Amino acid sequence: MLPRADSWIRNRTRPMRGQAGGRPALPTLLGSGGRSSFGGWIAVVLAFALLLPACHSGASPPPPTSSEPTTSESPDSAANIARRDALAAYRAMWADMAAAARTADYKSPLLPQHAAKAALSRLVHGLYTDKRLGIVVKGQPVTNARVVSVSPISDPTTAQIVDCFDDTHWLNYKVTGGLQNNVPGGLHHTTATVTNLNGVWKVTRLHVEASGTCQEPSSSS
Repeated sequence: MLPRADSWIRNRTRPMRGQAGGRPALPTLLGSGGRSSFGGWIAVVLAFALLLPACHSGASPPPPTSSEPTTSESPDSAANIARRDALAAYRAMWADMAAAARTADYKSPLLPQHAAKAALSRLVHGLYTDKRLGIVVKGQPVTNARVVSVSPISDPTTAQIVDCFDDTHWLNYKVTGGLQNNVPGGLHHTTATVTNLNGVWKVTRLHVEASGTCQEPSSSS
């Protein structure tokens, strides 16, 4: 668990009209002198019948149907790679912390591997306090972390993580033996900033709240 008494935690989307007079728009069907010109009518009908297929054959084809753009990110997108690497760095930081806490080794070379800046200072200070008080931490912490955002989205260098950190089985013991106290571990609402520093993802900000501040573990991602 985190160094106890929660002190480190707190510091932790028109048909075409006819011609005038009601005459049909097609050429006249009457010959000279008002007599019906049957041959002329046949010629007109045949010409019109031939005209229709030609018109249809010259019509422009419908535009090709374009496929819908995909909105899901590729598994190998920059954003997904950043989420994966940032989450791995966060989990590795806690593994490093657990290893160093077994002997309260605040000078452990493991700590700077996955932590930097304010987060590293918080871990070192917590272990230094444990060392001074004769406390070691035994057991294993459990993370239930998920990445809630990365930025900038095109080429992320920063990720924000939310966790329901579980130190139920990571408890403080006296160097001389036995539990430090009877205060049980629990679930702590935790937030972290993970930053790509010269190609290496490290936790740069860490805030762990008191036990009981989250009701159940978040879904890992």
